[in-house]
Amino acid sequence: MKKALRASTAFSLAGLLTISSFMGPVTAAYAVSNVPSADAAVDAATADNDGVASRDAGSVDVGAADDSSSATNVDESADKDFGVDVSENYQQAEPVDSSFQYVYLASPSLPSGTDQVVAFATPDDDDSLSSATLNYVSANGIQGTIEASGTADNSAAFVFGSTLKSNTYFLTSITYVLRADDSEHELDLSDRDYSFTVVDSSVSSEGTSVYYADGDGNAVEAQSIQQALECADSPDGVSTYAERSARNVGVIALDAGHGGVDSGAQGNGKSEADLTWKIMTACKNKLEAYGFKIVLAREQSGYYPSNDYLYRVQRCIDQGAQAFVSFHINSGSSGAHGAEVYAPTANGTDYTQVSVELANKVMNNLAAMGLTYRGVFQMEVGDEFAVIRCAREQGIPGILIEHGFISNYGDVVNYFSDDGCRRLGEADAAAIIAQFPHPYSVNGISFSEELGHAGSTVKIGVNVSGKTDGLRYKFVWHRAGSDWSDSNWGVIGQDLTSPSISWTLPQAGEYEIYVDVIDSNGYVTSTSKYKVVNWSLESLEVSGDARCGKPVKLQAKVSGDASGLKYKFVWEKGGWAKWGVAQQPSASSSCEWTPTEPGVYTVYLDVIDGSAERHLTRKVTVEGTPIMGSLQTSVDAMVNLYESTGHTYPSDEFISKGAPTIRDFCSLIVEAAVSEGVRPEVVFAQAMLETGWLQFGGSVKPNQCNFAGLGAVNQQSGGARFDDVYQGLLAQVQHLKGYATGAALNNACVDPRYEVLQSKGFLGVAPYLEDLNGRWAVPGDTYGQNIARIISLIG
Repeated sequence: MKKALRASTAFSLAGLLTISSFMGPVTAAYAVSNVPSADAAVDAATADNDGVASRDAGSVDVGAADDSSSATNVDESADKDFGVDVSENYQQAEPVDSSFQYVYLASPSLPSGTDQVVAFATPDDDDSLSSATLNYVSANGIQGTIEASGTADNSAAFVFGSTLKSNTYFLTSITYVLRADDSEHELDLSDRDYSFTVVDSSVSSEGTSVYYADGDGNAVEAQSIQQALECADSPDGVSTYAERSARNVGVIALDAGHGGVDSGAQGNGKSEADLTWKIMTACKNKLEAYGFKIVLAREQSGYYPSNDYLYRVQRCIDQGAQAFVSFHINSGSSGAHGAEVYAPTANGTDYTQVSVELANKVMNNLAAMGLTYRGVFQMEVGDEFAVIRCAREQGIPGILIEHGFISNYGDVVNYFSDDGCRRLGEADAAAIIAQFPHPYSVNGISFSEELGHAGSTVKIGVNVSGKTDGLRYKFVWHRAGSDWSDSNWGVIGQDLTSPSISWTLPQAGEYEIYVDVIDSNGYVTSTSKYKVVNWSLESLEVSGDARCGKPVKLQAKVSGDASGLKYKFVWEKGGWAKWGVAQQPSASSSCEWTPTEPGVYTVYLDVIDGSAERHLTRKVTVEGTPIMGSLQTSVDAMVNLYESTGHTYPSDEFISKGAPTIRDFCSLIVEAAVSEGVRPEVVFAQAMLETGWLQFGGSVKPNQCNFAGLGAVNQQSGGARFDDVYQGLLAQVQHLKGYATGAALNNACVDPRYEVLQSKGFLGVAPYLEDLNGRWAVPGDTYGQNIARIISLIG
């Protein structure tokens, strides 16, 4: 929708463009060397292809007297870029918007690598722009901002786009600052369809085709890769492969119109967004049962902004959609009723012709149900519903269905109950099945090995679902980036009844794999990249003592040319409940990893070669620090460690308790521990951790001879009390044994908490120190590891 360009603004813009050398494209776009008068400019804008078109109401419903009632459906002005009013039959220009004079978009279709030109003028000729910023968003949601390339009076121009990737882009807003008030103003364009499409300049806008050279060297378009490869007098003639035929559709996008913040039309106690979801669901169920793959433009609930319709086609394209069907309910006067279907104007391309054919099939099915036949309408370029336009620009069939009027009581009663919605959806599905009679979908290519090794064999499979009887398959390889001479491509297999084949890999390099899935109606082609390398991943080796707190060496074994490779090591335990990275991608093929808990781990190795990877996994069982066992150190070593800390042994406290020196204390540890089969160094390390190297200081006092906090369940509780050091140490030993094993005690029980372990079924639940985490101490996430760390310090 273009706004009238006033003469004074045009002259100021002409000046801007003339004095700015980088604005040459804008000058060409405006042809400012011959600026029209104000009236002529208004006329030109009025007559342009962005005018509001309409259709003849008299042709809508032949034989239905009340069908001349207007179908305003005001809600669809957002959801479908609605510009049709059946109550009028003449063309009219959209009135000038008071928020701006014009926004001019030079190139609706922009070849990649070239610049787009957008020009804008404020509503007041006396304005003077200080700055201006254009905001835009791609169809897949990537936002961008560009500052004005130049300003003149109340006009600004933006030159950008040469670096944009192939996609459709929507102008969302323009913010600008006026010199007079130095305040920022914003022009919201989100509810207007200012958009352009960046097209890969190396690809035809009608979709990629296959060509071969005939005997005279002429380029001839083929119908499939099979025909091209078999007919080419010289393989050099094969230029590229077709992506697919518009008549071979296996993945269909279904769009339940409106949704999110936009509930659509309302009437007779019904909501359009709810009805379209029910109709779409019935259609989806039937199509899936028949073998089609379905992608949805929206979910039943979720946040969808009012302009979400601009992005729905692209979202579905990103998921592999090959056709787009949008479901809607009409609204108008209470007398208007019946169904109508919209399609792009057939323009000679396969996909627009298929769109019209599908629209007619749907319309006929709905009329057969009893809905009044309002017709199939081919929409002109520049006056299309947004989803019709987006589907056309993406080169896929696309239609929009109006399933009757929500404003008409008869349509609501007869067709918009739950059962009625089901029947409508199944009628739509039957039309789709009739249009695309081969009910199978092709979902890419898979390989038995993610990365191939030259000379080895991999299995290639094309993923086909649905009814596959009678299909034939052809597999072709091509060296990426090369011409089609004999040495750069070959047929892996053809006229196959199986969708998979084994391929002996050629020399290292990047390859393109093409697969034709062929039936009586044509073909569908899938393409995938595959990399062949001169190295092999042989194994993932783990060496060292796999124990908690001990470093383990992880080593990738690679044969062949390993130059340039990078290695990443990751571990997980308990189904990714716990995980970590042992080494980020590095040129080193080995690293050290220190596990902190006992149990079974999975170690993952990624060997990275550019953008490709190979993977190996290995299970590693890590032993914890055992509680039970024989003495693995000595009294002297424990005494030496204690003295090395600089702490003073509390002789005054323990001289009367049977341990006047630290050596006596350590000797009693060994005696008590050995009597129950517990490792003495575990008892020593735990006592040092719990008492702060026998300095105490908490609620437990030295004279209690409680060296492990037995019974001290909180800061206020002093816990258990024992007559002497040996009794306290024996109680600690017995409590450790109770956690570590279900075996009976060798001595009379002096642990006042042992019966708690028995009653709660805790005997034997913690054979390793690390298992005490959250049990002996709460939360105690590293309680066992801290004890093990002290043990490691004992010589």
